[in-house]
Amino acid sequence: SSSPATRTSHVLCVHGTFWWLVNWILPWCNHGMTGLAYSVMKYAVASLIFSYLFQVSHNHPNLGCARQGKVNIDTWMKQQIEETMSWGGYFVAIWLGGLNMQIEHHLCPSHDPTLYYFMAVELRRVCKERGIKYTYEPSFFHAVWQYHRRLFQLRSLT
Repeated sequence: SSSPATRTSHVLCVHGTFWWLVNWILPWCNHGMTGLAYSVMKYAVASLIFSYLFQVSHNHPNLGCARQGKVNIDTWMKQQIEETMSWGGYFVAIWLGGLNMQIEHHLCPSHDPTLYYFMAVELRRVCKERGIKYTYEPSFFHAVWQYHRRLFQLRSLT
C-alpha cells in the first residue's frame, strides 16, 4: 500500500497529464496552430471575465479604504465588510460559486460558497445594528455601473 503523499502525487500527475492533453496537445494535433490559438483565446477570455468579476466587487464608490492603527478581530471584520461589496442573488451565487458574495467570502473564506447568500441576510442585520456599512447591489449590471462610476471618480482625481 502506498502512502497518502504518493497517492496524491499520482492523482496530480494524472490530472496534469489530462489537462495538457485536453487543452494543448489534442487541439494542436487536430487543428494545428489554429487549435492552439483557440486554446489561448479560451484562457484569455476566461481570465478577463474572472478578473472583471473581482474588480466589480472591490471597486465601488461607497467602499472604505484601509485604516491604520491597532487591528483586533472587530476592526479587522469591519474592514473586511466595508472594503468590499456583494451583489446579486442566490442563483448567481450558485452559478459563480459565491464570487458575487465577496463580503461573506472575506469573512469566511472556507465556508461553502452556496450558503453565502443565506449568511448575507443575517450579516446585513448585524451590520445595521452596529453601524457598519454593508454595500450591496441587486445585480451584476448595478455593480458594473457603480464600478465604472468609481473609475470615473478616480480619473477625475488626477
